Amino acid sequence: MRNEAQITIETVILIGFFLLVLVGVTITLNFNVSSAGRDASRALEMRSNLDAIVSAIEAVQALGPGAERTFWIVSNQKTWGIVAGEIPGYTQKGSISYWVRWESRHGVPDELLSATVVAGTPLPGATYAGLARMVEGTNTSTPVGIGYVGTGQGRFKVVVLNNNTGGGNATLSISSSGRLITITLEVP
Repeated sequence: MRNEAQITIETVILIGFFLLVLVGVTITLNFNVSSAGRDASRALEMRSNLDAIVSAIEAVQALGPGAERTFWIVSNQKTWGIVAGEIPGYTQKGSISYWVRWESRHGVPDELLSATVVAGTPLPGATYAGLARMVEGTNTSTPVGIGYVGTGQGRFKVVVLNNNTGGGNATLSISSSGRLITITLEVP
């Protein structure tokens, strides 16, 4: 009887040990998978929003002066921004970029730009990941943009206006008021 009880206790201890190891490995893997999923979701949101913005700019540009497009973008990120123009070392003249705050450079997907914000700006030392697109027919060189720091979750109405009555390449300007973002093509 004593040997059977000893074997049962040893078996229970051994099974318990393996269950603890299994739980420890599963929790770690689960955290890595959810982090990777969150990063992929952010990158997809960035691409979707930026593509919608670029499509609207190209549409009003093709329609000529006075054209307007209104649409909505959705953000699940608290801190993000849109920049038109050249950001030295990151984007080119005539581009528009969409930036989202990231926890660290380690998690930024390879296809995205990454930058660390310098002192003197909101959130110094924070890492941002960005995605840029060239916009044909624009020549914005000095960066102009808008940003939401901690208040960027939700739906945002975007209005794109073509006020370029001079013909030729347009300059982009971006402004925001609450949940309204206005992008204007202006005379250079």
